[in-house]
Amino acid sequence: MSCILDNVTTVCQPVPLHRCVLDDTTTARPSASQSPCIAVSSMTQPQHTCLPVVPVEDLQKVQQDHVKFKCVCCHWKQTRGEAKPYLAFYSKGEPVLPNPPHLKGVFEHATASQVASLPTALVHLHLETLQVGQAQVNMVNDFLQAYFPNKAYSFSKLPFNLATQDTQATYQKAATSPATSLSSYPSVVIFLTTHSDEDRGDLFAGYDEDSNPHASQVFQVLQLLLTPLAEVIEGADMVFYVCGSVVTEAQSFNGVKQAAKL
Repeated sequence: MSCILDNVTTVCQPVPLHRCVLDDTTTARPSASQSPCIAVSSMTQPQHTCLPVVPVEDLQKVQQDHVKFKCVCCHWKQTRGEAKPYLAFYSKGEPVLPNPPHLKGVFEHATASQVASLPTALVHLHLETLQVGQAQVNMVNDFLQAYFPNKAYSFSKLPFNLATQDTQATYQKAATSPATSLSSYPSVVIFLTTHSDEDRGDLFAGYDEDSNPHASQVFQVLQLLLTPLAEVIEGADMVFYVCGSVVTEAQSFNGVKQAAKL
């Protein structure tokens, strides 16, 4: 038998199963040799696989006819806003087991889920010398890209070094390509990863020919970074991966707000 709950169907296999009624919902109580309780969902819902592990000494208790099995999904629905331990087997509303059973299982996403969203582009601006192989931005990209249909999602990395006139020109040239190709995306999120001065809140702009680091006021750096992307940034969101002084220092934070008007 099955329990339909919030578009999620919970099915216990294999048969034979003992039928029971729980709050006007038909569910199933496993026999002693039963396999895990598997939640089979619609294509847009997550799937749950769970196995309550019942101690050998308690098997006879849970197999009695008056004992009802409550699946994890039903428990979640009934205890929303009021967390309670999951005890799996009940008789007249009271738990049968003296302790919560151990659960073995995994959580899986359906293979055909899709984000209902406008075409979206992520642009990662990062200081050229930073190692960003495992950056949070890359994890966001890995998670999101599977949910968008072809040509409805884009991820670009744009390293920068603004310490000299030559390196600024190099960045402006590199920014031309995404500025053109992403102008048609209605949803754009820009990520900025760089160091910042802990005292002043200034952003690190790059390194000169002698490998000396250069930092500048927030607005100056953002102006150099965002001006070549003018066709993209209108209405875009921007996420900063920098030290907190950029926000806590008034002058730096004012620079952020000023750059938002570009």
